[in-house]
Amino acid sequence: MSYGRDRTVIPVTIASGASLSGDVNVNDLRIVGIEMPAGWTAASITFAALIGDGTYGKVQDAGGTEVTITAPAAGTYIAIADTVALIGLGRIKVRSGVAATPVNQAADRDFHLVCVAG
Repeated sequence: MSYGRDRTVIPVTIASGASLSGDVNVNDLRIVGIEMPAGWTAASITFAALIGDGTYGKVQDAGGTEVTITAPAAGTYIAIADTVALIGLGRIKVRSGVAATPVNQAADRDFHLVCVAG
């Protein structure tokens, strides 16, 4: 799906009663925004990336801090600042809440990652 001149929009779903989306391929892309669903159960957003052994690990910055979008409002567009931690991830999952305290969504939540070429 095209979004402007050089943007790609990737649909993502976190199922009802879950805190983690299915697998999303963002290979060669950089996440620059998130289109939030209208009914978001209040929680921050974090990411899990596929690591070498086939499992998903939390995405952290170079300082060891989990990359977190703090409690975005429902039905909004979140512009993500340029961060090296969201470049070249490959396959990811989007989490509702942080790794230590995930937040289950009260219904299916369909939203979109807005990306540009990495």
